[in-house]
Amino acid sequence: MDLHRFIDRGRRWALATVALAVLAACTTSKKQETTPYEITLAAASMEGQDYDQAARHWTAALDLQNLTDEQRARSAWGRAVAYSKTGNFDGAMEDANAALKLKPDWPELLRLRGALYLHQRDYTHALDDFDAAIRLKADSAEAHAGRAQGRLLQGNSDAAITDLDLAISLKPYLADLYVARGLAYLETGKTTQATTDFDEAIRRAPKDANAYYGRWLADYQAGRLADGVSDLQTALSLNPQQPYWVLLLHLTHLLSKSPDQPEFAANLGKLDLDKWPAPILLYYQGKTKEDAVFAAASAAEAAKHLGQLCEANYYIGEYLGATHKQDTGRRYLAAARDTCTPDMNEFLLAGMALKK
Repeated sequence: MDLHRFIDRGRRWALATVALAVLAACTTSKKQETTPYEITLAAASMEGQDYDQAARHWTAALDLQNLTDEQRARSAWGRAVAYSKTGNFDGAMEDANAALKLKPDWPELLRLRGALYLHQRDYTHALDDFDAAIRLKADSAEAHAGRAQGRLLQGNSDAAITDLDLAISLKPYLADLYVARGLAYLETGKTTQATTDFDEAIRRAPKDANAYYGRWLADYQAGRLADGVSDLQTALSLNPQQPYWVLLLHLTHLLSKSPDQPEFAANLGKLDLDKWPAPILLYYQGKTKEDAVFAAASAAEAAKHLGQLCEANYYIGEYLGATHKQDTGRRYLAAARDTCTPDMNEFLLAGMALKK
């Protein structure tokens, strides 16, 4: 489950539980060494979440001739993380492999590649990498959480929850791990246990928008639509520029038959409507047609393969279902289950909607 992608977009889960972005954790060298300026710039860009800029700085670092193996591995790892955040998963995998050739005993690199394999739906190789990371560092909560995601996607929910139980025992203070286990419980239909975990995440991190969003998923699965409205409103108050939450809040209002036009308009005013998923937002306003949304999704998917066709299918299908066109909506939701990768929230949401 991608807690970093979850934090960034509120829609993908699989690359973040694996803790991709903590570059400082990858420090196995015992001797002091001078850090090139390019690496310092790249690390600063990562900290500021400017991943396009970070990728450029990591590339400049990798072009240097006098890097140590550790610095070169760290730079390849950093660029792989930046690439994964901008949708260049092929480049991320190439860099992860290059870094592992230099430092095959870094569990952080194995966790990264395992997460990338999850995105490719290559669960066998993903689990191999998480197993290897755990052999190198048995007390890695992040590696156990990553392996849990692989097991969950293979349908082995009991083993996945066992891994997350262990991860939480290792780092009980990490709210993200309760969110991850809550999501695992949701995948298995255990809404009560999921809600308990999201409640605990909120208790430990009351300003974590993602925990409220996770609890909204439990609200949605359990049919607690009024509670769901409240949770998404709180999430958006903490992260008002999250377009997917604006879409989902509007859908929740529609499903609960509670008018929200002033709120929806106010939320739209805080978004950048010049980029994806703006076509879906325009569709929800009645300003464009389904064909135009899918054309825009195809163009966006060609530029950055981040599942835009999946999203178009899900958000149109859910909207049609909420506006009394259930049969047509279900066809789109079924298409979403076929086009979404399992690490996307829309994959889980479409499955929930089809069970209703």
